Amino acid sequence: MEQAWRKASALAEPDGLEYSMWPHAEFPRWSMPGLEAGTAAQRQGEDAFLRFHSGLFRAFFIENKSLIEKETCVEVARQAGLDMNAFLNDIADTTLQDQVRQQCEDAMNTYFVSAVPTVLIGGKRRQIGMVPAATYLEDLATLGVT
Repeated sequence: MEQAWRKASALAEPDGLEYSMWPHAEFPRWSMPGLEAGTAAQRQGEDAFLRFHSGLFRAFFIENKSLIEKETCVEVARQAGLDMNAFLNDIADTTLQDQVRQQCEDAMNTYFVSAVPTVLIGGKRRQIGMVPAATYLEDLATLGVT
């Protein structure tokens, strides 16, 4: 994670911005419950994950619900029709939590991911946060995809 902070700071330096290192020993967990829940949903198959993922984005971006709250993720999982016993066991699984943490660190170090959502297009274009669909289409057109 330290390497990701250094990279972000170096990239922002020409714009006069400076990133400070995360001042705490513990990895920041603001997005972790939602990411862990998404990984748990993914274990139930692609259809289950897509239903859950869509519901999670709706809860956060439209209904203004916190993804830090486990109850929000559980509610979305129920609405998405997931197997709740499996889902609850998976989100409590420390192996899953460690896996998600490692994926986050890899994303920060490799792709400079700094927010959720971050969308990488063709490994060359990056969109951070919610952007209009037209922006994605422009990115795809720039890469020759129509």
